[in-house]
Amino acid sequence: MNPRIDAPPRIDVARRKSSAILSRSKHLAPARLGFERATAGGVLLLSAAGSVAAVHGGFLPMVAAPQIGLAALAILFQVIITGAEWLYCHQRVSWPYLLAFFFDVALTVVGYRDVAMPRFAAITAWLGSPDPMLTGGLLLVLVAGFIAWYPESALIND
Repeated sequence: MNPRIDAPPRIDVARRKSSAILSRSKHLAPARLGFERATAGGVLLLSAAGSVAAVHGGFLPMVAAPQIGLAALAILFQVIITGAEWLYCHQRVSWPYLLAFFFDVALTVVGYRDVAMPRFAAITAWLGSPDPMLTGGLLLVLVAGFIAWYPESALIND
């Protein structure tokens, strides 16, 4: 038995012509990186808007009577919280990271509560939830957790 004769023919990958129009590694990687950065920036702005709304007591009170001082305080909170999350993102079970993440999620939940809860409760009621307010609240916490997590995962290299 001769291994050279019995072996399947070897395909030279370097010489084989690709059937794809664009190669993912060369052409799409920069576009994907730009898309991820842009969406992460947008999500970070959602988080900051939630913080501003939270210190006003919700979006409806913020729209009714906006206060520049409260908005500046909320942006300061968001910068400190986001900075702590980014500093400790490699130690996700550390107290500084978990505390910053908790406050980020809490501010987002409080900020979007009056706008999002009726919609999330309606969605979960439509899906057949026995307690739409509870499941809508859990859905709001999950969405706020994503809003807190996604920017750091997309903007910080491991």
